[in-house]
Amino acid sequence: MDHQSPPCPIVQEPPILSIPEEVIVELFYWSIDEQKPATHLLQLRQVCKKWMLIIDSAPLLWTRITAADGLANVRIALRKTREALIDVVYPSKDCKISLVTFLGEVEHKILLWRSVDIELSGHTRAVYVYPGLQTTVVPSLERLRLYRNPSTFSRATEIQLFGGAPAPAPLAQVTICNIAVALEPLRLASLSSLALRRIPRVSVAELWRILEESLDLVYLALEELNDLQVDMLAPLHPIHMKSMKYLILELPVSVIHLLLSNIHAQILTDLDITCELSDSPIQSCLLTPQIAHLIPSLKSMVSRTNIMELGFQRPGISIRAGGLGLELNTAGGVGGAGIYACMQQAIEWLMENVAPYLATVPTRLHFQDINPRAQDAWLFSNTLRVVELSLYDNGRFANVPTQLLSDLGPPAPPFSQWLFPNLEVIHFDLGDTYHPRLFHTLRGRYGASSSTSRSGGNAETRQHPLRPLREIRFYGGKGFAYAPEKSVEFLKMVQSKVPSTTLFWRRELETEEM
Repeated sequence: MDHQSPPCPIVQEPPILSIPEEVIVELFYWSIDEQKPATHLLQLRQVCKKWMLIIDSAPLLWTRITAADGLANVRIALRKTREALIDVVYPSKDCKISLVTFLGEVEHKILLWRSVDIELSGHTRAVYVYPGLQTTVVPSLERLRLYRNPSTFSRATEIQLFGGAPAPAPLAQVTICNIAVALEPLRLASLSSLALRRIPRVSVAELWRILEESLDLVYLALEELNDLQVDMLAPLHPIHMKSMKYLILELPVSVIHLLLSNIHAQILTDLDITCELSDSPIQSCLLTPQIAHLIPSLKSMVSRTNIMELGFQRPGISIRAGGLGLELNTAGGVGGAGIYACMQQAIEWLMENVAPYLATVPTRLHFQDINPRAQDAWLFSNTLRVVELSLYDNGRFANVPTQLLSDLGPPAPPFSQWLFPNLEVIHFDLGDTYHPRLFHTLRGRYGASSSTSRSGGNAETRQHPLRPLREIRFYGGKGFAYAPEKSVEFLKMVQSKVPSTTLFWRRELETEEM
């Protein structure tokens, strides 16, 4: 009797193994851990033999060489990359090897460096030894980022990169922060992105030469270059930056004005300016007729405004409208009416030259450690549609905006209208000492006893009726105070004054179960 052997079961490959290898490589490339890529790849190799073969035969996967992987894994990754271009990364955290050791390990592949990203933490002593970068031209370098925490600024001896030779031709993106790099020998040109912060001994002439030779620049950030001076400088010729979209300037106001007067950027989408103003009005030192060529770009960026943000804080003011941001430190600090006059001048200039409709745009008003007078608050109540109000106090300056809380109550002579009648949201960041004043304001403004004055009253209050309060956010937003423990009793008292208002405590929604 013949005995037939049972048929062998057909073993099918898992579906993932039928995916083409080039697709698997692409999936791995976009999913591996950027912080420790070599460590992650070595783990993936252990899944199965096929994955091991695929990973080992794909140099592209190993090209991010980061010190966070540790010395042993860095050496493995360097072998796996073969002749592929590599990205050299030294992060500020999780590095168990020194910068000098790490760069010494990758220096033998310097001809294949595609990008260099070195970041030193604020607690790291100044390290101005960069093996390879200081002595050798890196012919394939496309991106260079040398970053040291600005809080550790010191005037160290300048270092030269590439042995004093010009930067390699492919170099298109440069970021240098708080590292004393000799800029002029690099002869930077044909850049798409340039960010310089706290670089000593930079001249306006050299910056202008870089711009003239980088007309395709998209991103430009110049911050805290306090050595820049415009004295004894020959007149600049206007430059048409046809590709520039992002411009960030934190410089002396005279330098900012000089740059804005001569940079023509028709497709500029974002402009951020930080400077200290002199005693002169803003229209004479910054927002002058010399920058009129930028108005079409300003109109476009401000048109994206959903909510305009105006801030009063030490030592000046801030404005954010769409892609336009201004931080202006006033010479007079927070004393007197200097900051309010400066804000009024800036808003008036914007309305007259850029966006007349800003008067109707929802506005968020911030007061940080400042106690405005009634007439100062009324400057903006009469001209802007303030829908959010933020009152912050970090306890150091004893400038609690208590007077503003009182002014939010029922109109009192010489005022006949509600202050900020369109107000819908309050951010409240004061200590519990000031809760009674808050209760008094809420009762006077939104309580049942004030319903007649809200809907009736004189002709002016009827013309500008009071909107209901939609939200109160306690210790939300950008406040710096240390909030006390949440008091359910306090929240219930607030809710009793404004029953239809939604309450938040530290961004958490409070419900009726409180």
